[in-house]
Amino acid sequence: MGMNVGSSRSNKRSGGSLADINVTPLVDILLVLLIIFMVTAPMIHHGASVPAPDVSPQDPKQPPPQGSEKTTLFMDQSGKLSYRNQPILDIPTLAKILKADPDLQKNQELYLQADPTLSYGRVMEVIGTMRKAGVKKIGMVVSPEDIQER
Repeated sequence: MGMNVGSSRSNKRSGGSLADINVTPLVDILLVLLIIFMVTAPMIHHGASVPAPDVSPQDPKQPPPQGSEKTTLFMDQSGKLSYRNQPILDIPTLAKILKADPDLQKNQELYLQADPTLSYGRVMEVIGTMRKAGVKKIGMVVSPEDIQER
């Protein structure tokens, strides 16, 4: 296993270049990578212990705190909409009502409580209308009964 350093007469006669690959830089890089991985691998398993938040729902029998009620748009099983206890007939009417509501335009926050049996497309159509009406923060309201059914 010899190495040709380019001083032989055969290379000078043929006029060719060296075809041998110098593997020393490759070995150097591989050794550096091996050292890096050996140093960082034990650190991967050590992490900060963060306690998970309590996600248990509130007692449904207990009323919500005063002043915590948010503006909510409701969609029933048939897809009918109601906003502030007023039925809404169609999507263009919803857009007009949302644009005309001064509280909504001030807060730009609206919650949507849709029946879980509704189609995804219908709910997304209403969410798109809410966005076009200037609502920046849209929340989805889910009841604990809907989660337990699935």
